[in-house]
Amino acid sequence: MKKLVILAAIAVAAGLASCKEHVPTPVFKTGVDSLSYAMGMARSQGLKPFLVARMNVDTTYMDEFQRGFLKYVDAVKAKDITYMAGMQIGSQIANQMIPGANNELFGPDSKKSIRMEDFIKGFEAGVMGQKTKMTMEQATEYYQYTLKSVRTERAALPDSSKKDISMTSAQLDSVSYAIGLSMTQDLKQYLVARENVDTTYMHDFVKGFKETVKGTSAREVALMAGMQIGNQVSNQIIPMANREVFGETTTDSLNRNNFIAGFLAGTTGINEKMSMAVAEEYTTTALSEIQTKALMAEFGANKAAGEAYMLENAKKGDVITTPSGLQYRIIQEGKGNVPAAGDMVMVHYQGTLIDGTEFDSSYARNEPATFRTTQVIQGWQEALTMMPVGSKWELVIPDSLAYGTRNQGQIKPFSTLIFEVELLGIEDQKK
Repeated sequence: MKKLVILAAIAVAAGLASCKEHVPTPVFKTGVDSLSYAMGMARSQGLKPFLVARMNVDTTYMDEFQRGFLKYVDAVKAKDITYMAGMQIGSQIANQMIPGANNELFGPDSKKSIRMEDFIKGFEAGVMGQKTKMTMEQATEYYQYTLKSVRTERAALPDSSKKDISMTSAQLDSVSYAIGLSMTQDLKQYLVARENVDTTYMHDFVKGFKETVKGTSAREVALMAGMQIGNQVSNQIIPMANREVFGETTTDSLNRNNFIAGFLAGTTGINEKMSMAVAEEYTTTALSEIQTKALMAEFGANKAAGEAYMLENAKKGDVITTPSGLQYRIIQEGKGNVPAAGDMVMVHYQGTLIDGTEFDSSYARNEPATFRTTQVIQGWQEALTMMPVGSKWELVIPDSLAYGTRNQGQIKPFSTLIFEVELLGIEDQKK
């Protein structure tokens, strides 16, 4: 590896003398602390295989991944973000675009290559908007003309795939410059829209680009992957996790250090405070509890009103309450068969809230509904598998057997529902 690249890697990692010294130490004083660590760990699930398969990271260098991550998880400065984007583009061009251009120009078996210094000059001029030796249109046209020429020459040679094409030094200089310049077309717009680059710092972009375009080692690939993932964790994953836990408008937040510690532990497998399975289960359970608590604060009155309504309804002499909490009253007693779980049934029904607001009615549509007994809310499933065909029942369904915490438009979380259900028939048996 060239000295320049070695120095670049050292510069990027400056101040990170030891990974272990800079990984945040998690603290577990509150439930939010524990959730922060667990969420961080859970969000890293599957990342290591992704790094190998999609980012070509050699897991031998996970310490370098961690260095890059820690450097850029706090990279809020536009200068740092722009520099990192330059490194990433440089690496992509070195590993994909330049080999492709060499193959097109010189053939798959040739050891010839475009001239890197001229390529970089063209690229830098295009990125910085400097006075160029040719316009973008001329660069593209010259590159295409050269390609056409070498293909024609190669086709005329016997066993042409193994022949090097002759090209003067001036031609090689020009085509190298043209390729570099042409690769900057629309690049600035992409960097702004997709990489959040501040174009004020394009000098830093070029700096990062130059440090990787001549080639990167496996160590540097891991370092850059860590930088990219760290930036994503900081700017996307943690803010998204905060919204998931606390909502859109709150100023509350997760413990950032714990989240980062959990994320790195889950990715590297080092210094884990809990297993991945425990982290995922804890995250799911804690999120459910937090979200339920928030919903109770907003819609708890629905639950209280529903419980009071059912308490009074249970006092009526013709109301039956099942062990699950479902209440029903027989309006009309049927004499037909009783559906089994999974049977297709035909029903007419009307659904209302406890204040009398109608939210659905097959009567209003003048068309009965057909569905399997397993395709409806739990309260309906229980009732339908007790009702003989020809029956009409009034059901009072607590929120736990209805939609629970889900918001269904007119049906708000924790709503107790009232249905009048008429079982018209069983269309077929369970298949």
